[in-house]
Amino acid sequence: MTTGEPPQPEIESLAEDGIGWIRLRRPPLNIITTGMAGAIADAVERFDADPGVRIIVIASALDRAFAAGSDVGEHDLPHLRAHAEAIFRMSRVLAAADGKPRIAAINGICSGGGCELAFACDMVIARDDLRLALPEIDIGVVSVLAAWLMAHHAGQARLLDLAFSGRWIDAAEAERAGLTIRTLPRASFDAELGDYLRVLAGKSGSALRVGRRLLLSALGRDGLDARFDELLRGIFEEATTIPDYAEGVAAFLEKRKPRWLHR
Repeated sequence: MTTGEPPQPEIESLAEDGIGWIRLRRPPLNIITTGMAGAIADAVERFDADPGVRIIVIASALDRAFAAGSDVGEHDLPHLRAHAEAIFRMSRVLAAADGKPRIAAINGICSGGGCELAFACDMVIARDDLRLALPEIDIGVVSVLAAWLMAHHAGQARLLDLAFSGRWIDAAEAERAGLTIRTLPRASFDAELGDYLRVLAGKSGSALRVGRRLLLSALGRDGLDARFDELLRGIFEEATTIPDYAEGVAAFLEKRKPRWLHR
């Protein structure tokens, strides 16, 4: 970028042929900032209110990653509450039962906050180069929000394994686990994704919205606000108050191995 050029937006939102596209563009890995999370939530709300949009798709404009977590630099105490509240608002808006179908199209690296973004959506489609993890355990906190959201897509045991181990899985394992609904080849990812999205976008927008609300309510997604509030309260009152969390964040920022205080 040359001097004087305006900064590029961290997300791009565009309504096209009944599809509300939200593309993440924050090189190199789409690390989600507080402002970025708010912009994603705002874009979803705009598309929900747009009568020309029938489905909403979250995708990456970068080839290497969907989103490699949220910004650890904003996990320090002066910024943590605003950052967590923005991430929770983004997740609430996406997971809310009253809205248009949400689909995440994920590629490359998807971890931590990227999983919160992807799995707050109704369905996830993966490119075959996907690498997925919940690595927050390595900075001293279990990724409870992402694991809870992912539990809507896969079984409890699988999510505990990912949240407690911090290990990476590939696209094939993610599909076997039920975390994604299909895996598409890299060479034809855009074309095959477009074919699938056009099928959905060709349906009745009102039928999609009403059907989604009824189905998600029947599946127990009513009362999400209370569960989000309880989870957020627990993160601030318990998970982020243990000394190992502060040590984990410091070690990450200092590029060293953490020295855990509690085993």
